Amino acid sequence: MKKISLSFIVCMMSVYTFAQTVQPDTTKKEFRNMIAISATSLLRQFLPGTAPVSSSSSNLISYRRVFKSNALRIGLGGNVVNDDQSLTDSTGATHGNYSAGIRVGYEHYCYLAKKWMWYFGADLTAGYSANNTTNYNPLATYKSSQNTSSYGLSPLLGITFNINPRLSIATEASLNVAYVQIKAKESSAPNPVYERHTTTNRIVAQFSEPEFISIRLKL
Repeated sequence: MKKISLSFIVCMMSVYTFAQTVQPDTTKKEFRNMIAISATSLLRQFLPGTAPVSSSSSNLISYRRVFKSNALRIGLGGNVVNDDQSLTDSTGATHGNYSAGIRVGYEHYCYLAKKWMWYFGADLTAGYSANNTTNYNPLATYKSSQNTSSYGLSPLLGITFNINPRLSIATEASLNVAYVQIKAKESSAPNPVYERHTTTNRIVAQFSEPEFISIRLKL
């Protein structure tokens, strides 16, 4: 484990040293505003048979205000799923899932090579999701719901490829450490009649691999 950690540190120091000794062309026009759209998320929204977009990414659309080699960033994401499975007029099930997420943070850019940049930073994250299910038949109706709220900190590391001075593509990995509260409710009526409520609080850590490709446009 120590050998792996030492190798990682040496590699990062080598990349950073190279980034300091080889500088990009500073004569080009600088763009202060940047809008990014997750190409992966958009494809998952419209292609059949693909997994829904996770709101935890909060990267469906994002904006950056660039200051030389730094940028302030804000990202938004969300998902809506409704499913109605009616077997007969009096028997079936409905399911609804609604989620949204936001992240606000900072990133610092380092020159890597021609057309290539790498960056690191961190985000403050917040998310909310609601999951509701209803099963019904002639004798009873069963309902369950789960509402989840989360607040966290997410260090990140990414890389960009500049297609031209305005257009680039990027991907990043992050580790989100968050406080999560889950409120669940179950009920049934008229036979049997019951209602249960539970609340769970926990700290979770989730690693997000660089699976999302975003398209960035400078303005």
